[in-house]
This record gives sequence, C-alpha cells and structure tokens, in this order.
Amino acid sequence: MIKRFVRSWDVFDTLIARRCGAHDAIFEIMGAYLGADFRVIRIRSEILARKSKCDISIQDIYDEIQLAKGWSPQERQDALELELKIEFENVIPIMENMSLVRDGDILVSDMYLSADVILGLLRKAGFDKDVSLFVSTRGKHDGTIWKSVKARYIILKHTGDNPSTDFLRPMQHLIPAGLTNASEETPWEMFLRAN
Repeated sequence: MIKRFVRSWDVFDTLIARRCGAHDAIFEIMGAYLGADFRVIRIRSEILARKSKCDISIQDIYDEIQLAKGWSPQERQDALELELKIEFENVIPIMENMSLVRDGDILVSDMYLSADVILGLLRKAGFDKDVSLFVSTRGKHDGTIWKSVKARYIILKHTGDNPSTDFLRPMQHLIPAGLTNASEETPWEMFLRAN
C-alpha cells in the first residue's frame, strides 16, 4: 500500500468551538430543562462510563445518566437528543484553522460523539473539505490512534489545542506537531461574556 502525505487536525477547539464556551457549558444549558443537578450528574456519568470501558459513546454516558436519574427509555432518549440539539445550536467555526484545512487532510478526535455527528457539526459550522475522520475516546491520549493513522498515512504535521494529546503524544510517535490557541477567548470576548 502506498501511503499518502497528509496533515492532520484536531476537531474540537481547533476547527470548531462552542458559542457557549467550555464543553460543560452545554450541560449548564441542559440543566434549565432537566434540573439544576444535571451538569454534575452528566460529568459524573461520563467518568463512570469511562471506568467501565475503554472506548465509550454518548449512548454509554446516557446509560449511566438513566440509572442515576431513574429515567424511562423515552426520557433518556429525549435528554440525549437535547444534548445533540444544543451542541448543533452552539457550534461555531474557528476560521483561523478551518481555512487551512485542505481536501485529503485527516481529522483526529478523542470524542464520545459518533463520526457522523462530528461531521455534521463541522458542516453546520461551514466546513466543506473532503477529509477522513478518525474518532476514538482515548486513542489520542493513549497513542493507539497515532499507530493506526501512521499505518495508512505519512503525517506531515498534526495541529491541535491540547499540549498532551495534540503535541506530546504525536511527537512520541514521530509525528511533527503544532499547538494552536485560536479557541482561547480574547480580552474582548471575556468582557462580553462577563457582561
């Protein structure tokens, strides 16, 4: 097999971000519909799901939430759909990085959302490149995803926002890497959010 030269990109806080800020702000918004304790239960349920298996999905997280809240299957499904709806309502592009992606590049994400949902979020944010997406929940963290993509591609450079999973881990696998801080709030954005 002939390996293709590609650049790789992280997705969240590199190509897209959330209008509401940090990822758990989504859970705060959901709390207005599902109760003030939802944020804490959602975070705890993700931790429990990660303890029970290596690669998790949003379904696994909602299995834990359903147990914690005593929800019916319909209540569970409604809450899961609400989370996805709020994610789509809050997605914004990080144009500084998105404009640099070329057709044929690859995207690498440690995320509990499915590849279809992540691609949907990217498309909603205006991303129109033809790319391959690799998703796991811990593959960037534990290095397994880098082994997998290196078997198929020669990665010229990986770009992401996380010093550990987007810089140190790829470098350990001899993949050149660079960090981006394009998702960090500017002083003006902090002022607007605070007011």
